[in-house]
Amino acid sequence: MADSEEQKLTIMFKTDASSIISLMFLHPVPVREKVKEWMATLYKMGSNILDQQMRNRYAAYLLMQLEVNQGLSKPFEQPAPDHIHIPLAKIVGVDEYIQLLEKCERYYVMKKRPNNEESKERRTPYELMYRMPPADHGVIVYGACFSKDDQ
Repeated sequence: MADSEEQKLTIMFKTDASSIISLMFLHPVPVREKVKEWMATLYKMGSNILDQQMRNRYAAYLLMQLEVNQGLSKPFEQPAPDHIHIPLAKIVGVDEYIQLLEKCERYYVMKKRPNNEESKERRTPYELMYRMPPADHGVIVYGACFSKDDQ
């Protein structure tokens, strides 16, 4: 039973980690460096189920920050520790955590509705990349087309 739970936690972490690694390249170098530090710490965790659950919560929160906030905030703006011992809710605060979850919910609902008003607006390439779903397997390649009418 525990093996199956550990496998599920590992798969969830790998999924979030691949999305984090993909998204980090859309950010400036200082953000990328912090993400690398945190990911190294998260990869080292996982010696038991409680450790894996904490690792997954931190990874999911990091992913939400990169995708929804388009940057890093507490605790990820600080250097990564060698090992994480404190639950995320104690570091971030319950109110801030809930606010980001609500913001994520609104963001993902809008992202899944392609025919809403917002989707018809012109976006910069940077904004467009944040609207793209993360790749489950492999690589997504984006191209750009320009016309004489573009300015």
